[in-house]
Amino acid sequence: MKILLDTNVLISAIVFGGLPRKLLLDLFANRQQQLFISSYIDQEFQEKNKRKMGR
Repeated sequence: MKILLDTNVLISAIVFGGLPRKLLLDLFANRQQQLFISSYIDQEFQEKNKRKMGR
């Protein structure tokens, strides 16, 4: 199965944990899924991370 996650879902899972993190970990626990990130989502994630972390 191929999965594409929105930037906000990724940030929520990584930064805040909770249900988004649990779902992400559960999805990849059996290693049958592949996470795909488009160049747009990657760029958006990096920009939001820089703003939030002050880098």
